[in-house]
Amino acid sequence: MDTAPGRIWIKSSYSGHNNNCMEFLTPPPPGKAIVRDSKDPHVRLIVFRASSWTSFVRGVAQDMHGAREELQ
Repeated sequence: MDTAPGRIWIKSSYSGHNNNCMEFLTPPPPGKAIVRDSKDPHVRLIVFRASSWTSFVRGVAQDMHGAREELQ
């Protein structure tokens, strides 16, 4: 999927310079979250319901927060 007018692909800040990460489309289409593999951006897109994506991101953030507390 090429970027539609007014939309851009954003790469995760955790990807570094090795292009080994995911990108997400912003702004997303209503009710959806669209991600792709930055190594192979023209092969496949993964489309999530926005509510599912939000739950996933919150879960990851909570796990990361808990892991930081364990390291301290």
